[in-house]
Amino acid sequence: MDNHDGGRSPGRRPVRFSAALGRRICLRVTFGERQMVICAEEGMPRRPTLWRWVKEMPKFAPSSRAPARRRGVAAE
Repeated sequence: MDNHDGGRSPGRRPVRFSAALGRRICLRVTFGERQMVICAEEGMPRRPTLWRWVKEMPKFAPSSRAPARRRGVAAE
């Protein structure tokens, strides 16, 4: 599995998954920050990459969606 943000966005560098990055994303989502806001920042993966990581890494997936489930809405 390639945990690389293969998408190219002008002015953005590719992002590789790491446990530390995963924890930072999950913590921010847990505190209610929207994934689209997180992914818009430099140093964070683009949204398609985040969703690919969620799909490919089951341990990462539940944490990234938990706040939406608790609020009773679909994840972004």
